[in-house]
Amino acid sequence: MRRYFLVCILSAILISCSTEDKPDPLPKPAQYTMQGIFVDSPVSGLRYETETHSGFTDENGKYNYEEGEIVTFYIGDIMLGSAEATGELSPISIASTSNADIKTLEVQNIAALLQTLDLDGNSSNGIVIDQEMVENLSITEIDFTKPIVQILGEITLEVFENTGSELKIVYPEMAAVHLSQTLGFVFEPKASLILNFLPTFSNYFSELNKAVNWIHEFNEEGMIVKSSKYEKFPSRLKEKFTFIYSPESNHLKVEKKTINYYQYGKEYTSTFNLYLDEDFYLKEIVSGSIATDGFEDVRTIIELNENKWITSLVSKIIREGGEATEVRRIRDFVYNSEGFRTEGRSYDISGELTSVIIRTATEVGEIKTEGNEEVSDIIQYFYRSDNTLEMELVQYEDENIKFEHTSEYDENEAIISYTRKDLIDNRTTVRYYDARGTLSFEVYKFEVLRGKTYYNLDPQNNYKLKTEYYDSEGILEYTDYFDENGNVIDTVYE
Repeated sequence: MRRYFLVCILSAILISCSTEDKPDPLPKPAQYTMQGIFVDSPVSGLRYETETHSGFTDENGKYNYEEGEIVTFYIGDIMLGSAEATGELSPISIASTSNADIKTLEVQNIAALLQTLDLDGNSSNGIVIDQEMVENLSITEIDFTKPIVQILGEITLEVFENTGSELKIVYPEMAAVHLSQTLGFVFEPKASLILNFLPTFSNYFSELNKAVNWIHEFNEEGMIVKSSKYEKFPSRLKEKFTFIYSPESNHLKVEKKTINYYQYGKEYTSTFNLYLDEDFYLKEIVSGSIATDGFEDVRTIIELNENKWITSLVSKIIREGGEATEVRRIRDFVYNSEGFRTEGRSYDISGELTSVIIRTATEVGEIKTEGNEEVSDIIQYFYRSDNTLEMELVQYEDENIKFEHTSEYDENEAIISYTRKDLIDNRTTVRYYDARGTLSFEVYKFEVLRGKTYYNLDPQNNYKLKTEYYDSEGILEYTDYFDENGNVIDTVYE
């Protein structure tokens, strides 16, 4: 019994000593917040999330994270991609495509979206994502592994309409060039319609490059199928283009539908054939058809500037038989720093200067167009405070003719009146419109009303109903009444 008691005491003592001698557990190493940077140029205003941090990249593109965390980047609700947080990340780092590099479509698309949304349009000085712009984006998801050219156009149009901010679309191939420069290597994009054709096409069919917004649609094979051109002030669809590509001749057959708001919303169609070289540069624009029109208008592009805008082309008219019966060289298209064409010079086949057109324009539209000294031709445009066109004044004079045209427009820029003054014959005509067609037509001689024609208001068949005739004193003499074919059916004298 005593021996058992001693064993118990010794066991208790040993257990007690063992417990008291056990060292305290080591404290966990301290976690330090680290900083990384997202670059395509440093990108500020990019939303990010990790397990422990969230916020927006600062003016230097920096974000916070803890070692070993995954960081995800967003623009609004649009997820760009994720990667393990490190000191420097880029669109290549966050792409979901395996072994992504600068040639990967997903990488190029992410870079294109970032550079397109850059507030000042100059990615070389950093990319700034403005939160007001982001809040006005309705799109919440983008598949960057598929073409996004159409999406870029839709985003720029939506941002402009909602905020007034004007974004410059940066297409994926060019975005990749900038990204490669930031990352310190050289990338040469391969020739494509997006890279080489679109800038020249958009320039030719808009002229005032910054006065319109474009949305282009491509199929999965990289061929353009549709384009839509929107005026900025007011923002509305102006022209629709559809394309059919012929690989054997490397040309695009184009149908253009123009919505003529100035003449009560009527739509008309014209066709073009656009011929490309092997690198998809636009080389020749052909309109008209010898078979149906008796002629072709052929315009051959000679020179482009660094933006791939036309600075020189040759224009010729080809009639039946294949002879070029009229040739003239149009060159010296000059653009100012804001991208507006300011000057055009036309030369005949001998090289003699035939005309000079000087243009003054803003993003709202043209302000003034002036012709050369031999033929004085001045067009002035007047706008309301909301930038919609209110009036257009044309003044023309040569040795035989001197006249003025004045067109007035409503708040939707639909024409409401057109006045022509012949300043030599002292004859003035005024035509009034509404959304349904011509309302009336007035003729003045020496500012005295001599005739007035009234029209019915059927937009499908806008014909004259009656014409009133006045004497030299402006007193009504008689009235002719017409049927819908223009035949006089009655005459009433005063």
